[in-house]
Amino acid sequence: MVNISVGIVWQCALTLVPMYIVLQYHLSLLSTILVLGITTLILKKNWYDKMNKEVAEYDRFMATIGKSEMETVPEKSVA
Repeated sequence: MVNISVGIVWQCALTLVPMYIVLQYHLSLLSTILVLGITTLILKKNWYDKMNKEVAEYDRFMATIGKSEMETVPEKSVA
C-alpha cells in the first residue's frame, strides 16, 4: 500500500516538472525535482530491487524441479 501512495506522488511529480519548466516556476520546479528524486529512491528500494529477487527465486525453484525456462512456455504450432 505504501508503494502505491509513493507511486502516485511520483507520477504527479513527473507530470508537474514539464509544466513548471514551461511556466518558468523555478522554485516549484526545484522542489518538485527533489520530491521526484526522493520518491524514486523509495520506489527503487521498496519495489524495484525486490522484483529482481523474486525472479532469481523463481529461476532457482524451476532449476530444482528440472524444468528449463523454455519448457514452461508452451509453443503454438502452426498447422
